[in-house]
Amino acid sequence: MASAIPLSELEHFYYVIEAVKAGLGISVILWPLVMDDLQQGQLLAPFCFIGSGQSYVVVRRQTCSARAEHFCAWLVSEARATPVPGDTS
Repeated sequence: MASAIPLSELEHFYYVIEAVKAGLGISVILWPLVMDDLQQGQLLAPFCFIGSGQSYVVVRRQTCSARAEHFCAWLVSEARATPVPGDTS
């Protein structure tokens, strides 16, 4: 049976998240984009999150500037500090 409700396409994840928060519908959104809204109770994830199996990596030259080293260290630190779905610590 075809849906009688028209579907909408929004051009940016931000618009999608704001539309869902305004009660205009539901969506499938990546965890990092909504984790703060979920933790603050502004959004709900009734069916939890499923891992994609994908990973992020930092690639740099073997010899790089101190600023590049600092940036890579910060990036790794932020990634380790980012909670994963369902993390209650």
